[in-house]
Amino acid sequence: MTNAEVRLIPPAVETTEEPTAASVSARWLLAGEVFWGRQMERIAETQPNPAGYLFGRLDSFDREQYDAWLGHMECPIADKVIPFEVQASDLIFNCKPSYLPEMAEWFTAVSLANNHSDNVDGLAGFEQTRNNLENNGIQYYGHYDNSVLSDICEVVSLPVKVVYSGGPNQSGQLPVALCGYNNVFRLPTTQELNVIQLYSDRFLTIVSPQQGAEYQPAGDELKQQTYRTMIDRGADMVIASHPHWVQNTEVYKGKLIMYSVGNFMFDQEWSDEVMRGVALDLKLSLNYDQNLQAWLDLADDCLAWHDKCLETADQKTLAKPDFELDYALVSVFHKDGLTRKAPDNIHELNLKRTNWTKTLRELNSL
Repeated sequence: MTNAEVRLIPPAVETTEEPTAASVSARWLLAGEVFWGRQMERIAETQPNPAGYLFGRLDSFDREQYDAWLGHMECPIADKVIPFEVQASDLIFNCKPSYLPEMAEWFTAVSLANNHSDNVDGLAGFEQTRNNLENNGIQYYGHYDNSVLSDICEVVSLPVKVVYSGGPNQSGQLPVALCGYNNVFRLPTTQELNVIQLYSDRFLTIVSPQQGAEYQPAGDELKQQTYRTMIDRGADMVIASHPHWVQNTEVYKGKLIMYSVGNFMFDQEWSDEVMRGVALDLKLSLNYDQNLQAWLDLADDCLAWHDKCLETADQKTLAKPDFELDYALVSVFHKDGLTRKAPDNIHELNLKRTNWTKTLRELNSL
């Protein structure tokens, strides 16, 4: 071959494909009563770092394994000081706002629908509670008065992991509807229960009611009727509290009902029953598609109280995300103001009380 016949071969061009989203997943812990007033405050205030002391054993739950924690806030978080004697004798509670920065390290969102969230100056203290939570980056939902229909449910954005093919995973947010009901003094009306339907057609919807007699091992007939009606209205699960004891669970129309998850952080210590609780370890899996991407894009607008996410989802006619749920039970034990993961013997008691083996078998068979 002569020099004139030499042909230059251009170098190969390397092409890199943009990673594409393949799926979205999340792991959330749904906990019971959260509280740091009364005796817990008295114990904590003897320590150099009160808030750090009370939350100090929560690391036994491996918080880094979860994308979000949710709980039932069982007291106002207002600016007024309520003396220990008043909290103990009159059951008028308050949890100091100074503990909120520590709480924000653990909890993503809390329900305010209970019989104590109006303890400090009624609506004024309730508004302080919401402002204090918001100032610390904690989302909230629910009202002590179910007749305030606009406050029963709220769209919040909960953290998820976006799994990419050919690239690193990234963090994201998924809009979810959380609904709280304070049914301690009266049952919810049909109109109040119908609020769930406004959200459940489009959002994964978790309902957190408080209802029924305290210190009982199982939900009564009225609770069963009410919680099943919430499922009938479209709730994807009902995770209830108020009795301060762990109660039974069931599967109704393919959906999980936990009649009482008991205490998570609380100062009741007069019996083994009030010192133990459960939490739901919930894993969420979603297949990626353009509809899900639209939900992920919407999430930043769903972090504020009374946002427009429901209206926006309706306007865009977004379909409810197609998801799969995986459930596990985590047991809780608290003593001397400290909450930690329960030992095996307590976990076995909770498995039996909740009839969890049967419930989980029914959920897995769907």
